[in-house]
Amino acid sequence: MYQCHNPSEVDPIFGSISLLLANKTVHEEVANILYAENKFWFDDVRDCCGYDYQESAQSDDKLHYCGLAEFNHFLQLIGARNRMRIKWIGLRFSSCQYFFYPEEGAQQAHGMEDQTEKAFGGDFLGKALDLLSKGHALHTLEITINNTEEGTDLIEKFLRANKILERFRKITGIQELRFWPEEYHDYEFIKLLKQEMEAGSQASISTVQSAMPDIRKAVASLATLQTERNMLLKERQEILRRNAALGSRIQEIEGIFQELESQAVKGQGGGR
Repeated sequence: MYQCHNPSEVDPIFGSISLLLANKTVHEEVANILYAENKFWFDDVRDCCGYDYQESAQSDDKLHYCGLAEFNHFLQLIGARNRMRIKWIGLRFSSCQYFFYPEEGAQQAHGMEDQTEKAFGGDFLGKALDLLSKGHALHTLEITINNTEEGTDLIEKFLRANKILERFRKITGIQELRFWPEEYHDYEFIKLLKQEMEAGSQASISTVQSAMPDIRKAVASLATLQTERNMLLKERQEILRRNAALGSRIQEIEGIFQELESQAVKGQGGGR
């Protein structure tokens, strides 16, 4: 495990960035690997980017982390095209710092040591969630809530974070919304949240499955049209070839006629 303020020196995910600048083809190939085959963690206990060698050594997963304060900046920086490549995002909370907006803080500050506006970073998380709601291709969104606050239940505070939860609920079409620890899945609201955020994905799968017969017919028709097009192209090429040969023959005949006319003129002149 390490933390660094210049991750390009040691972090393999940043070391790949130079390949993105090679050319368009290499950029696309590297970007697909970089964003689609890595897992991205954002949590509230780190203030810089890095790579978790200790955790990744225990599995084949590549785990990269940033502070939650950088979540929105990261999504903006990589752009909409690369956001659509990301398959796995994890959010880890060890306090309710990012659950509430500053305007909600006065009502939710009970039990928090820091009750200043800095303690309420919901705006950072909310903007990132808004970006994801506009377009994503996430397979998994994992939310870990570590109940480390003394005398408080962090999951209960999460469930009271109305504005943030509204933004989570707008992110539909996720294949799997996962909470950790797993017992949180027993909460009725969490069950409802999973249904809502995964509904788009199930609806999309159902829609595609029901449309498969029409899709197959369309593909078959397209294949037939492509075959007919290729045949017409061959006929066209043959016609062009024949026209070219005919044009050459016509020029040859015209040359013969011109030669005959020239000889006829010379013959008439000699007869006089």
